[in-house]
Amino acid sequence: MKLRMAFSALVLSLPGLASADLALSSAALGQVEGILSFCSQKNPKLASIKESPTMFVGKATADELAQARKSDEYKSAYELIAAELAKLDEESGTKACAGFVDSK
Repeated sequence: MKLRMAFSALVLSLPGLASADLALSSAALGQVEGILSFCSQKNPKLASIKESPTMFVGKATADELAQARKSDEYKSAYELIAAELAKLDEESGTKACAGFVDSK
């Protein structure tokens, strides 16, 4: 439930996070991709979003995405969310990710 709420908050804040053609800040992108990475392992329905996250990256070019992913902000946010998600037990992680897909 917390995962779905955090993810929803990120999605709702997209307009305020815009940077160049990237629809998210580097830190927000790190969080989103961290969540998608975790959840795509739990729920295969999210694999397509992980592979083609156009909803989150806007009109960003491959170079802009690469730059964002190289930033300290991205790396820090990705690592933080990955560490927090790793603390979830199997059942909680699976439910959180399933809930996100069900809410779409």
